[in-house]
Amino acid sequence: MRQPFELLVFDWDGTLMDSVGRIVSCLRQTADEQGLTDLGDEAFGDVIGLGLPQAIAQLYPQLDPRQIEQFRDTYAARFVAADAHPAQLFPGALELLEALRDRG
Repeated sequence: MRQPFELLVFDWDGTLMDSVGRIVSCLRQTADEQGLTDLGDEAFGDVIGLGLPQAIAQLYPQLDPRQIEQFRDTYAARFVAADAHPAQLFPGALELLEALRDRG
């Protein structure tokens, strides 16, 4: 008899990898490039989990749709560029993945 097949799916960003610092840094850089006020770590961190257009609109309600799209594009470029430096996994994440692998 065959063993039952198990499939585990993890969200990477924010579940296994601690991406808060990268997100906040990229939002800050983008705001600076767009000539917008730096709202601080707490405000930038509070929008994590929202869709990017919604997060931008919440942070900078004065922006029109074109400006939100420009912010989004700049942020996306910054986030991809930051990906060259891997973010840290949450404590215990690697051990969990290894234990699951070892279980088959």
